[in-house]
Order: sequence, then structure tokens, then C-alpha cells
Amino acid sequence: MARDGEAIFSFTASGASAEYTVTTDGGGFDTVLQAFDAEGNLLAENDDLGDGSVDSQLTVPVPSESPRFFVVHGFNGAAGRFSVIVVREE
Repeated sequence: MARDGEAIFSFTASGASAEYTVTTDGGGFDTVLQAFDAEGNLLAENDDLGDGSVDSQLTVPVPSESPRFFVVHGFNGAAGRFSVIVVREE
């Protein structure tokens, strides 16, 4: 269950395992993005993309047999709206 100010989503790779790039689009809202495995281990974390962007982005392997969990929250407890873009890498 998400803590106040957090959004959590998960997915499992369709078919074979693959790398996925997950990007937040906060329209100026400063997001932090974290990826966890099924056991709750932190795999990766990103605050800002760079070049002045406060959006976040991670590229992580997603196995076909086990979900990856992603947590999005605002930097320093900030709140705001955002969207998430998920792309399977070729």
C-alpha cells in the first residue's frame, strides 16, 4: 500500500524478459522514481533527468516471471500531478 504522497504501480514483461524505460512527466512537478523487485529490494532510483528537467527516468530489466514495482513521489514531500510513460526497449 502506498504511503501518503506515493503512487505505486507494477508490471511483468509480456513474453520474454526485456528492458523497459519508465519516465515520469510532471509538467514541472519534481518527481522521484524508484524501482523495486518482488522481494522489495531497491533496484534503481532517479530524481531528475538532467538538462534542467525535474522529471525522472529509469531503464530496468523486467523478467517475465516476476513483477517490477515502481514508486513515484514528489521531491521533499511535494505533491502534484504526473503521468508515466513505459517503453519496452528493443
